[in-house]
Amino acid sequence: MSNSTGAQQAYRWTGSKAKEYFLIENIRKTGRYANMPDEGLIIWHVDQNGDNSFNQMTASKHFLVSVEQADNLFQLERNGNSGADGDLFHAGYKTGFNDTTSPSAKWWNGTNSGLSISGIGAIGSSITFIKGSSGPSASRYEAEGATVNNASIYSGSDASNNQYVGGIDYSDSYVAFTVNAAAAKTYTMTIRYANGTGANSTQNLSVNSGAASTVTYTPTSGWGQFGSTTVNVTLKAGSNTIKLGKGAAGYAELDYIEIQ
Repeated sequence: MSNSTGAQQAYRWTGSKAKEYFLIENIRKTGRYANMPDEGLIIWHVDQNGDNSFNQMTASKHFLVSVEQADNLFQLERNGNSGADGDLFHAGYKTGFNDTTSPSAKWWNGTNSGLSISGIGAIGSSITFIKGSSGPSASRYEAEGATVNNASIYSGSDASNNQYVGGIDYSDSYVAFTVNAAAAKTYTMTIRYANGTGANSTQNLSVNSGAASTVTYTPTSGWGQFGSTTVNVTLKAGSNTIKLGKGAAGYAELDYIEIQ
């Protein structure tokens, strides 16, 4: 998808709805968008039966045009800001959007739209994405929704859904994610983590009870302040268990993993 100096192009997804749909557009900080707080792929959720005076985000009361904010904070509806860095999708940050991600591609009535995009590319004059996927379509799995052993769930404004898992400090501490894959192959896994130690920290990574490997986390700006790293994981078709536990060096907190 290109963003040129001419007419702006957008991809439209209507699914089964006549008056409700998604518009996907590439935004750069140039021209009429020079003062935008963020750039990347913007996903508009349009419902012609909505009303921009309604910010309740319910099935009956919601905006006519809303932005699916990649940070899932929905500060536009909550009058927190008029747009912020983190609202748009791009490589190295949020690379997928579907009915199970946060934010999700569900219709306002809570049913699945069927829209699934993954592999969202880097910020640029052109940005690519994949419509549909043979495996997990950049699905995000929240740490607080996984199996948490000898660790704790905390609240934090920088975390997706405002929750994350910390205190993964002991030899038996871990977070185990259940991931469903349509095909047996190697996937890219993005781990969103916080490391406030000021030095590199590690965690042990295992898939389906296989041999553990080491994931290294460089320091972030503090505890509850998240960065990301990527590793490759080989999954089987069907259900898989991905476990991240206390490593040999330092400590780390987990926000989510994302598979594509």
